Amino acid sequence: MANRVTKNPPLRPGYYAVKLAKALEDEAKAENCSRYNDAARPLEQVKQGPFTTLSERVKRIEGGREWERKAARRLLKRELAAEIKILKSEIEDLKQVVISLQPLLSERSRGKRVAFQDELS
Repeated sequence: MANRVTKNPPLRPGYYAVKLAKALEDEAKAENCSRYNDAARPLEQVKQGPFTTLSERVKRIEGGREWERKAARRLLKRELAAEIKILKSEIEDLKQVVISLQPLLSERSRGKRVAFQDELS
């Protein structure tokens, strides 16, 4: 059994020539690639994405953040509106209970009862 370190590489004709040609071809492709060119240029000259200026990009980002804030507010308003609706119905139920219990109140609290009825109207 041959040792891996001393094992001879495959001796096909043109083996190294093909490897060298492939490496040179890959290197030439990399040099023509825009990423390679951008990496070679100074940072100020590299165009950042679809935005022409930095301020436009900042405006887009801020617009997105504002939209997210508004969306969160809308969700909160919907949830709060449902809770407010429930609370209003509970308040109406309590008012009806108080009105039904008014005959049981003492004479002393009748003045308060009249004020409460005025609020209901």
